[in-house]
Amino acid sequence: MQSKVFIFSFMLITTSIYADIVSDAKQLIKEKKFTQAYQTLKKDEENHIDNNDFNYQLGVAALRSGHHSSALYALDRVLSANPNHIGAQLDMAIAYFHIGNLEFAEQEFKKILKNYQSDAPKIVVATINNYLIKIKQKNQTSTTVVVGSIEAGHSNNVNSGIDGNSVYIPALGVNSSYAQKISSSFTKAQVIVSQNHKLNRNKTLNTVLAVNHKHYANNSKYDASNIIASVSGKIKKATEVYTYGVTGVRSYLDKNHKYSLLSTNFGRQLTPSKSQSYGVKIKHARLRFSDTESQINDTNKTTLLLNHSGLIADKSIGMVLTLNTGKTNVLDDANPNGNSSFTGLSSQFKKALNGGIISTTL
Repeated sequence: MQSKVFIFSFMLITTSIYADIVSDAKQLIKEKKFTQAYQTLKKDEENHIDNNDFNYQLGVAALRSGHHSSALYALDRVLSANPNHIGAQLDMAIAYFHIGNLEFAEQEFKKILKNYQSDAPKIVVATINNYLIKIKQKNQTSTTVVVGSIEAGHSNNVNSGIDGNSVYIPALGVNSSYAQKISSSFTKAQVIVSQNHKLNRNKTLNTVLAVNHKHYANNSKYDASNIIASVSGKIKKATEVYTYGVTGVRSYLDKNHKYSLLSTNFGRQLTPSKSQSYGVKIKHARLRFSDTESQINDTNKTTLLLNHSGLIADKSIGMVLTLNTGKTNVLDDANPNGNSSFTGLSSQFKKALNGGIISTTL
């Protein structure tokens, strides 16, 4: 008799502990504390692996906290016991989407719409349709975007400024007419054609062609144009992302070739966790002038950038540290002292406050 009482009491205690765990997890999920809810349930998973309510709450917490594989295992147990559990079906489709299994995700989303569209809440239907749009976009192998713009304005000194590639353009000779201060109204036209090619799940290639022209109404000899062409790509490998790019610029002043710029870059970004990231990028730029009057020398410039981003202060503040170092070589035998080197260190801190973001850069 005492043995039966002990077993019955033990079952009551176990049931009470289980109820407390699930109740606590539901409250944490309601408060959008998904990581805490996931940790609360995950550590006791083996003891309640056959309980459908426990498994569903674990699946929800895992999905919302970014543990998509764990979510799939928990939700699969729910659907094995109850194949018509619409909440588990929807969350499983979302989990498939996030792990990159777009085929299964699309299949599950469409199945839910077919079986429950007349009964499902509008927000569920809207959520599914949004995911189906995202899947369609991800499956597109190539997209082309064409953008054009026309501007008009007035400049009080058409002979001074920095063009779109940060090359200072007025130094054309002290006695030159270009050294005078002249004002004029202007119109500026720009056309940009860009293409994004999805080579496969982990590789993308982007091409951009931009043509810019600026015309001065009263002084056409100051008209400036440039053509910019670039190719860049990205390769993903597990926790690493490799980037590369080549950009060419050809600039004209009054229809005469002014300078050419060719730059290349290669980078590697390592993300061992969601809260830490390390990156390195090297750039090389080759600048050549064709105007013999120009007082600016041809140059070669090499830059190395190192960065680290992460979360500090109990993951409440985002931090980005960037080290920028490099060297500029002036290709002028008569001016060997024109070479220069540079090093800079910057830090940025961000914190979310009441729906906004406060940012500080040092």
